[in-house]
Amino acid sequence: MSQPAGSREQSRRRRGLLPALLAAAIGVATVAIHASDPLATYRFEAAGWSTFGLALPAGAASGGVKVGDLPTQTDVKRRWPDGSIRFAIVTTKVETPGALPVVSSDPQPGQVAATWPDARATLTIDGTPWTAVPRAAASPDAWLSGPLVSEQRVVTAPEADGKRHPFLRVVFDIRTYADGGHRVDAAVENVLDVADARDATYDVTIAIDGTTRFERRAVRQPYMTRWRQVFAAPGGEATVVPDLAPAVRAKAIPEYLPLVQPGQQAPEGPTFEILGSASLNVDMRSHGGRPELAPYPDFTARYLAHPDPTQRRYVLAHGDLGGSFPMHLREPDGGPFKGVGRGRFVSIDERNKFWMDPRAPKGQQPAGTDTGGPLIPDNAHVPSLAYVPYLLTGDRYYADEMTFWVNYAFLRTIPDENSGGFTCRGETPTGSRGLLRCNEPRGIAWVLRNMADAAAYLPDGDPAVKYFGDKVRHNLEDLDTLVKRDPTPLGTPFHTWMRGAQRADGTRTVGIATWENNYIAWAIDRANDQGFAGGRALRDLIARWQVGLFTAGDDFPREYAANSTYAVGMLTDPAQLSGPVKFFTTLREVFEQNGLAGTKPTAWSGYYGVDARLMLMIGMREGWPGARDGYEYVHGQITADLARRAGWAIAAPLSADARTEDRR
Repeated sequence: MSQPAGSREQSRRRRGLLPALLAAAIGVATVAIHASDPLATYRFEAAGWSTFGLALPAGAASGGVKVGDLPTQTDVKRRWPDGSIRFAIVTTKVETPGALPVVSSDPQPGQVAATWPDARATLTIDGTPWTAVPRAAASPDAWLSGPLVSEQRVVTAPEADGKRHPFLRVVFDIRTYADGGHRVDAAVENVLDVADARDATYDVTIAIDGTTRFERRAVRQPYMTRWRQVFAAPGGEATVVPDLAPAVRAKAIPEYLPLVQPGQQAPEGPTFEILGSASLNVDMRSHGGRPELAPYPDFTARYLAHPDPTQRRYVLAHGDLGGSFPMHLREPDGGPFKGVGRGRFVSIDERNKFWMDPRAPKGQQPAGTDTGGPLIPDNAHVPSLAYVPYLLTGDRYYADEMTFWVNYAFLRTIPDENSGGFTCRGETPTGSRGLLRCNEPRGIAWVLRNMADAAAYLPDGDPAVKYFGDKVRHNLEDLDTLVKRDPTPLGTPFHTWMRGAQRADGTRTVGIATWENNYIAWAIDRANDQGFAGGRALRDLIARWQVGLFTAGDDFPREYAANSTYAVGMLTDPAQLSGPVKFFTTLREVFEQNGLAGTKPTAWSGYYGVDARLMLMIGMREGWPGARDGYEYVHGQITADLARRAGWAIAAPLSADARTEDRR
């Protein structure tokens, strides 16, 4: 994967004018960078082997990259349509700490042969030791391949007395370095969709080359969970502080405001042990206002704004411990279904009646016994845990976690032709198209973000790229149909109507949750930034509603523009909750019917000012009248809130043309 097709001269041409011409033809923004210009400057704070992820804008590099004058291996995982590098995993060996430029380069020849250390994971269950040992696979499953490092995956069942364990598996991702050292990444999984699967309790020991490197007693591993430990090569690994400017230009990550407070949170304490919850709420169904609930978690945004080694470990720990939530599921080898890719993730293309819900009919839910652990996942409050760790490290574990979490969203959504008669607010079930409209609006938003990120950055050739990419497109198309299906006088989105309580005069209102709508609009915008077309009709409808609340003058005083919900119409028959609606036709009517006059507006700070600001940013970028004035009004009132709630502190566009410009 690290060697491009074609000659060295073709590689030079691709790094020059050709990528820019091709990208211009297909409408991809590029940057004019000469081969000798630094793409980034990385700081290495210790000597040793270093492997890191590198996201680049289109046209920046094509063949490979080089770190300073050091021998460098580039494993290209994803390319832009013009053939240039979108995401690569870069490996070098740092001899002297310091800052080094990363420049475009031809790939270096050579191949490290994979070898296997004496690695053993022993799970002692009811006094019987079950041992998993990696052996060279008959069919190599390579992740890294080149002159400096080889990484191979081996999935093995622990064995005892010649028998394979019926449902536990150990995934070894083993790096072999050119100097003979090894890095061992071991993940213990209880994720197979087999009838024997259930919670497992064991003592665990992991030994490498005869030395015990990890042990725990009385580990209880719930069904559909996984945990991980990584053991560096002798001599350790170089601590790297990345230059994230290229990733921002590539729109791989947002740009954050410098007012974000730096973080030095350490991943310490019992919740950061294996199968722990890190800093996450153990029940994701709980209310919002948590640091993980934002476009990207507060702790992640703090690191992206101010890269700090301690905060990096905190971000990566959350990526690791996403495996603790019981929602991971793979098809077993030899089973009736292939699943998605080599990871055999359960496919709703194959199993469009599958539903990860106790109400699902027998045979259409996980086959193992789920007794329920202490952690509960949920679509409506799902955070982004593995995407940024994957971009930072290139670790395959995080690629799997991204895939598991997106796939869970499909499996948890009411499916097609099944559901035991269940419906979702009268909507049509979704089936193999992967439609999300049967989720809460915020569930649509946060899942769409995770889906678009995974589809944009998982490796070329991974079947999950097409699998997720198709479903991103299906959802963006479907969301636009909501605009056309039920137009309203004020352009209020249909999907989030809420039937209100009956009022004293016997009438009953219909309302919308503006803040949840705003999440959907931001997620559509994010998917567009990741290269997916569609959804703009709904995005603009939602954002124009929010901007309109700031620009209506006396008809709707803007101090009320970030309340959580608004009544937007009345049921013509209060007894018929699904009956016809008479919608309000002016914002003055909305203001009066919501009884806002003389009431105290919702505070901007600590509540919905942060998501209203994101809608005003869309309006600014699109050049809508009054959007910039509204932005300046609200931004000045939530500066301290943005510093604290870092995940929302995404920088505003520089101009109305910011979507087609690279922010430098």
